[in-house]
Amino acid sequence: MKTKYNWTRVQSDINGNPRYVVSWLDFGVNSYDAALNLARSIGGRKFHNKQYGGGIVFQSYSLPETEAAIDRVVGGATMKYTDQQDLVDEIAWQSLLEQPRVIYTEWLDCNVEGLINLFDYLNDKLNRRISNEMADEYNEEFMKKLKAEALL
Repeated sequence: MKTKYNWTRVQSDINGNPRYVVSWLDFGVNSYDAALNLARSIGGRKFHNKQYGGGIVFQSYSLPETEAAIDRVVGGATMKYTDQQDLVDEIAWQSLLEQPRVIYTEWLDCNVEGLINLFDYLNDKLNRRISNEMADEYNEEFMKKLKAEALL
């Protein structure tokens, strides 16, 4: 399997789940702490081991999905989509998150509940499988935006 980052397989966790370590430098930020903060938002943890200094460990059954999550949290500029529908979904999700009023008034023929359902569907599809915490944070942000724009 070809991956974007140089992963090192390490011992599975106590439940037998596979774990992989990646260098903090792959996050494209200026410090280990900054990379660690980004990684934590998608389930990464500091790798406490002398064999790999500056490592971040992830439990992962799919390295391409983990890499997509990393790309998303570092800004998405390097994201590559293998499926055109994934790209369309990501664009729709970003648009809903950034401009819900415009999407609601100019693009959708539904009530606000339909707008929320669409956001929930895309948020679950794109984010929930990576991190429930991250998906919940985006959901809260979206609901605050709806209230601020007087759609709720």
